Amino acid sequence: MYITVKFGSNQALLFNPACAVVNLLKNIKTRCGYGEHDVLLDLSDETGLVKELDNHRFDYADKHLDALATYILVEKQHIPPEEDDTKNPLQYRYVPLLEKYEEIFPNYQVRVANVQENAGKSKKSPTARRKKPRRPRTRHEPSPS
Repeated sequence: MYITVKFGSNQALLFNPACAVVNLLKNIKTRCGYGEHDVLLDLSDETGLVKELDNHRFDYADKHLDALATYILVEKQHIPPEEDDTKNPLQYRYVPLLEKYEEIFPNYQVRVANVQENAGKSKKSPTARRKKPRRPRTRHEPSPS
């Protein structure tokens, strides 16, 4: 399994995502020429959906990336909060590191999925019916005739 990462002037490199996200991102940063730069990198799919891999640093990357897919390298830039804005968490801007990405991927719109922390995990409702425990089977006795 591999993925293709596009960056720069339509350059593409293959990467094996069968490793921890932290190792994959470090390898991408080095091989794409950003090893000496202090930048946070991430990947987006061909539509612009950012994968937010740094939120899953110790997961296996292939859990979050599709095999044989093409991804665009993006830089994750911190947006400083306004002085009176203490309620909002850290804000980020994602900048594609692929030149002329609009021409290569005409439907590309950088966006981040708004996913709640425990989305997808179902909680049992307090009124949910519980299964009755099975009684042990007893030996069937013939009925009187």
